[in-house]
Amino acid sequence: MENKNTVPEDYTGIITYQNFINSYTETWFSPTYKAYTIDKNTLEQLTKHLDNYTIEMYIGTWCPDCQNEIPKLYKLLHLAGYNMQGLKTIALDKNKESKQGYEKNKNINFVPTIIFLDKNRKEINRIVETPKENLEKDILKIISGEKYTPNNKL
Repeated sequence: MENKNTVPEDYTGIITYQNFINSYTETWFSPTYKAYTIDKNTLEQLTKHLDNYTIEMYIGTWCPDCQNEIPKLYKLLHLAGYNMQGLKTIALDKNKESKQGYEKNKNINFVPTIIFLDKNRKEINRIVETPKENLEKDILKIISGEKYTPNNKL
């Protein structure tokens, strides 16, 4: 019997932390999660304001950048005490599409794309493919209103 929290190779749609643990723990998720060292000073600053935002993350489980950044983001959010109800992770295929159309009108050209939304669901900014400095510092710039231009923004 297949574990319902395991995702097939070509899966698209909402994907959870438990799906990552059950499907990729031995290949890429857990090793990267465990190895990532968080900048504790920046984390402390993030913790104060991060829950004011919801996050939409568009990823491809097949993508090397996603395999590198997704576990790091989960670790960062866990250590920041972020309310994980505010995170929606959507798996896309290699054409950056999901069967459900979650990515429509979101301008997703590269994965991962991590979108930060305010309480009114208005996009504040996004991280595209890889952070410019590191996840903590890039997120802090975004949520503190500093000027931030994502990589590969079209």
